[in-house]
Amino acid sequence: MDPHPLIARSGSSDWIYPIGDNLLRFESGATLDFICPNRNNIIDTTSTGAALLTARCVSGNNFLIGGTSVNWELLSCSGAPTRAIRDTGRTCNNGKGQELEAGFAVDDGRFFVSIVICFNRNLQIAYYSYINQTAAINERPTGTARPSWVQGTGIYTIGTVNNLYLRANQRIALNSLLGLPAESTQYVQASGNFYLARGHLTARGDGFYAAQQNASFYMQNAAPQWQTFNGFNWYQVEIDVRDYAEASGSEVARSCNSAACSNRSTNRVTSFYQCNLKSASSARHLLESGIQSGHAGGNSFNRSQQSV
Repeated sequence: MDPHPLIARSGSSDWIYPIGDNLLRFESGATLDFICPNRNNIIDTTSTGAALLTARCVSGNNFLIGGTSVNWELLSCSGAPTRAIRDTGRTCNNGKGQELEAGFAVDDGRFFVSIVICFNRNLQIAYYSYINQTAAINERPTGTARPSWVQGTGIYTIGTVNNLYLRANQRIALNSLLGLPAESTQYVQASGNFYLARGHLTARGDGFYAAQQNASFYMQNAAPQWQTFNGFNWYQVEIDVRDYAEASGSEVARSCNSAACSNRSTNRVTSFYQCNLKSASSARHLLESGIQSGHAGGNSFNRSQQSV
C-alpha cells in the first residue's frame, strides 16, 4: 500500500474523519490540501515535486489539481510522511511537565497533531499521552508497515532510550540491583514474553490514518510494561475502547498514563525501572508480582468488568 497524503481543508490543520462509514465526503467545490510532509505528492506514478497540492472537489472521486481532473485514488506520497515532535511551550500536570505534540509539520507553518504528551524533562518520563479517537476508528487501515521507534532531538538527555529496552541491558540493570549473577534470566528471559516492552501509552491502533499510527512510535509515548500484560490483557482493553467508540458513535478523548495503563504490580515495576527503588528486596517483590500478573497463555480480560 502506497503511503497516503494527509488530507485537510485548505489552510486547516484539523484531521478529517469519515462519519458513519469509511468514506470521506466533501461538497462540490470544496478546496482541500493533499500534504506529504518532507516528501513529494505522486499522481499515478509521476512525482509532482511538491509536498503540498491544493485541489478542488469536482464530483465522485475527481478533484481539479492545477487545471487537470485527477482521481484522488491515484494520489500517494513518495514515502511515508515524515513525523515530528515539538514542545508547545505550555506546561501540564499542574506545572510538573512540559506539553509535547507528536504529529506532522508542514512547510507553511501548520502542524497536524496526532498525540499530546505531558513530559517531565528533569525526570525524563511521560506523565500521560492523549488522543481524540474518532468513532470511525475501526475503519482504520491495518497491516501497514511497522515503523522504527524514534525519540526526536533535544528532549532526552539520557542518550539513546531505545537501548535501555534491549533485553541484555534490562538484565544487567535488574540483576545488578537484585544481586543476581549478571547473566541470570530469572526475570528478563532470553526469549518469550518475560521482559519489559516499550508499552504504548497511546496505542498504535488509536490512530485512524497510517500516518497517525506511525506518530505513536515516539519513545516519549512509551513506558516499560511487562509484555505478558502489554500483549494480552492491556491489548484487549485497547480493542474494547475502540469498539466502544464505534458502538456509541462518539469521539472518545483517550488519556493514558503509566499508572492507568497498568495493573498495580506492573505500574510499580515501571516506577522501579524509571526511577530506581531504594532496596533490592522491595524490587524483587515487585518484579515477582509483575511477572505473576501476566498470563502468557492468553487473554484473561473480563468484558463485564470493563469501565469506560
